Amino acid sequence: MKLNLKIGLLLLWLSVSMFGFITTPHEKPTSMVWGFYAHKMLNKLAVFTLPEQLIEFYKEHIEFITEHAVDPDKRRYAIRGEAIRHYIDLDHWGKDAIKQLPRNLNEAIVNQAQYYLVNDQDTLLVFDTLQIKENQKDTFYYTEQFKQHFTVFTNGIAKKSLLKWVEKYAMSTYDEVEWIVSTDFFSDFISSPTRSNYNLHIIDKYSPHGILPMLFPKYIEGLSMHLKKKIFQK
Repeated sequence: MKLNLKIGLLLLWLSVSMFGFITTPHEKPTSMVWGFYAHKMLNKLAVFTLPEQLIEFYKEHIEFITEHAVDPDKRRYAIRGEAIRHYIDLDHWGKDAIKQLPRNLNEAIVNQAQYYLVNDQDTLLVFDTLQIKENQKDTFYYTEQFKQHFTVFTNGIAKKSLLKWVEKYAMSTYDEVEWIVSTDFFSDFISSPTRSNYNLHIIDKYSPHGILPMLFPKYIEGLSMHLKKKIFQK
């Protein structure tokens, strides 16, 4: 019974969460998209689709399940950076979306981001974004403008090296609107006495299209651990 309860909770949560795929990502609910009433009704109706072993438990708590169906949307509009966790824009990835959709979130962000060194006087594009798009190799190549301003020892940075650097130094300061990283860390790649005058501004071009699928494993793991604790406490 305990195992069935866990599976039932996961299925209920996943079935309702899937409706996040078809909401409008950057707009608050209107008459043309799912509103709070629809989410509550979906949760309520979902209870009646459960098997006999589970429905009794859920019917006992149906009012709570119905009322709290909108908690994720409340969080979505209240917390900066939360909205991208609630949908996926599959149209962006074309007809072969399942094949094209990246599997690693950090790698996808790094591969599609734009990197600028900025200070009060200058804004320098670090990597040639056109080459990144047209030439899917394992290296990010510096722009000519960047190489004129800084002493560099190679023409670019290996994607794996940049990914490790971003995960180590930049992800902790991630911000979908203004992602700024101190260039003191960037000394791993460039050598110039003026580098301390700049900050690295990373513009995330991937996440605005939604990151929900990449978070499912994390959500399911967290929910499973929470359920185990509750069951063992009883």
